[in-house]
Amino acid sequence: MVETIILVAVIGILMGMTTPTVNRYIDRRQAELEQTDMLEIQNAMTEFAKVYNRLPDINPISNAYCNTPNNTWNECLALFSVLSAEQIATDVWDRPRTYLNLRGTETLSILPEGLEIHYATVHSSGVNQVAENLDEQKNILAGIALNGNDFAVPTNNNWWINGGTVPNSINIFEGVRAGGDDQLIKFSDLAIKLEKFKETRLRLRQIATALTAYASSKKQQQTVLNNPDRDRLVYFPRGLEVQQSQTQLTSIDPTVTADVQIYNSGNSFIENQDSTVIERQTRLTSMVALMRLLGLPDEYCCDALVKDGTINGDFTQERPFFYYMNPRDRRAGVCLPRPDEPPFLPARVSRNPSVCE
Repeated sequence: MVETIILVAVIGILMGMTTPTVNRYIDRRQAELEQTDMLEIQNAMTEFAKVYNRLPDINPISNAYCNTPNNTWNECLALFSVLSAEQIATDVWDRPRTYLNLRGTETLSILPEGLEIHYATVHSSGVNQVAENLDEQKNILAGIALNGNDFAVPTNNNWWINGGTVPNSINIFEGVRAGGDDQLIKFSDLAIKLEKFKETRLRLRQIATALTAYASSKKQQQTVLNNPDRDRLVYFPRGLEVQQSQTQLTSIDPTVTADVQIYNSGNSFIENQDSTVIERQTRLTSMVALMRLLGLPDEYCCDALVKDGTINGDFTQERPFFYYMNPRDRRAGVCLPRPDEPPFLPARVSRNPSVCE
């Protein structure tokens, strides 16, 4: 009997000694699993931004293009993740992760009109299940639950997104860090947008080169045929009829009929209108056909930096460029009359509608 009592006491002591160690191991393991899940969520955000040029909004109404049951941020990201929507929304301790997003404009020297950038954070309150706002030196961290309370509702003034003006919120975003054992994803699609801008610039350069080669080839044909008007014709692919101020410009050259067949756009010119969905869809068809005529990839039809949500109902379609066969010159901010005699300006392809179309 005494031996049994002693054995039980020893077991109790050993269990008391090992329980904290086991608990620490479990906590550490759960933290590692949470870190793995957060990395997967970050990867999903990257892939989502590449496809849609944006991030999911905290408001499901703005995410209708995701075409998921509820269009929530986690359902949208689940389209690009091995995690389910529920696994994205809930951390390993079965508490909701907090998602915040903001859209701002960055002014860059290479893009004076500004670049739309999306920012977002995903936050988990960690093992102790309390959102913390102190770093290792007990300094208060900006933007994260400044009073130590958990994130409650999106209107909580402690959230970085409620920094007042958009620039101020973005400045706070830059300094946001997780306190205590919290885990935090900070994501911006700036790097993705810059890569897309480089791709767009490459496309425009190659289109300009291909147009020059096309026009030179067509003029060479007329030189061989000894056409007396060869120096008075516009040899670029036919643009919208409003650009053709004289009958001679509507002909371009005798081979235009064959070229038009390649356009396959239903029109005898390259569309460049933008007022309605149908006009944008037609412009897309025209620009794809123009790329095929020039021997360029279909995707060169469009601006990699901008997605047009009106063309096919979501934000997967890049916005087609604008093509102008015989553009007007612009001097001192004034558009000059369209030339009907040489010299003509080179055909123009632009990201946005041209003032001097």
